[in-house]
Amino acid sequence: MNSFASSNGANPSDGDIHSLTKWKLFKVLLLRLAIALIFLLISLIIQGFFMIYSDSYYKRYTTPLSDRIHNLFENPPEWISYKLSNNLIALLSITFLQLILFNSVYLSMAIVCRFLYMLGFFYILRGVLIYVTSLPATLETCVPLESGNFAFNLLQIIKINMNLVYVCSDLIISGHSFSTTIFLLFALFYMNNVVLKTVITFFCCFIYAFIIIGFIHYTSDVLLGFIFGIFIFTFYHLMLDISSQYYIFNKIFEIKIISNKKNVQAKPFFLRCFFIRLFLKIIPFLEGLNYSIDYALSKNADLSTFCICEKEFAMGMPPAACSLQKSSKENKICVNYSDHLFHSYAGDGTINFLLF
Repeated sequence: MNSFASSNGANPSDGDIHSLTKWKLFKVLLLRLAIALIFLLISLIIQGFFMIYSDSYYKRYTTPLSDRIHNLFENPPEWISYKLSNNLIALLSITFLQLILFNSVYLSMAIVCRFLYMLGFFYILRGVLIYVTSLPATLETCVPLESGNFAFNLLQIIKINMNLVYVCSDLIISGHSFSTTIFLLFALFYMNNVVLKTVITFFCCFIYAFIIIGFIHYTSDVLLGFIFGIFIFTFYHLMLDISSQYYIFNKIFEIKIISNKKNVQAKPFFLRCFFIRLFLKIIPFLEGLNYSIDYALSKNADLSTFCICEKEFAMGMPPAACSLQKSSKENKICVNYSDHLFHSYAGDGTINFLLF
């Protein structure tokens, strides 16, 4: 078996695949969820300290940057506020909540882990950018946040995250725009309801507009939040797909890569980059991906654990998740690859009540 599969996080051995029960899988995923929550908490603290330290360099009545959209309005409308943008995003989060509630608990925990890790990574990156460059606030009257000792600053961080106090330098890459984009992408990629996708897309456009028109962020900050959201979401899920395919094929087949050089293994481009190889090993460990796939491959698995495949299999689908047979075409091998393997980590896009 290829070394990639064996080093792809802490995985159950081949002999343990068929003994992996739903309860064992639940405990594995619950542990991963707890780790993800801790990571998000740490990232919020790190970002908070960077914000406070950045505000310590900020001077009141600094002239705001010239923004084309802001220049059209001169002043923000009175009915648009920071609180309104937060309420709109909170309303948008209901779509993510229904995605979690109307799915199998095993899949839902993995989805929440992905969401928390993407947010956490973004907050750390954003915190660093906020500290190294303090942009002028969109309003000259912004008062820098008071700072003090470690305990006082920690209390200030709690207030920041509870929207009790505000930071003047909280501008580079809009967190509101990023969160809106992540919620939008989860809806677009995890749901099959076209009407719901359309409604959510238009609602997100209104949120982007309110953030800009309300002078909550510069237009460039909102655009960067949108771009970073797409990049982080896409990169994470591409690594998720590649890692799952590598793991499945190395689990089922004996794959050997032949090189024409001694002691040198040929590699595709995406494996020649150290950071890509690192992500491919870390991501499955972060959300217990390989355990979910192993359970889907198990002959003793309950097919309704992740989706509604149990009914589909009863209607004549292949009994094995992956199998080989002779192809009707010459010099070809037919590989029967059940979409149930994709459902184990990506779901089937339907709304159901498979909570347990």
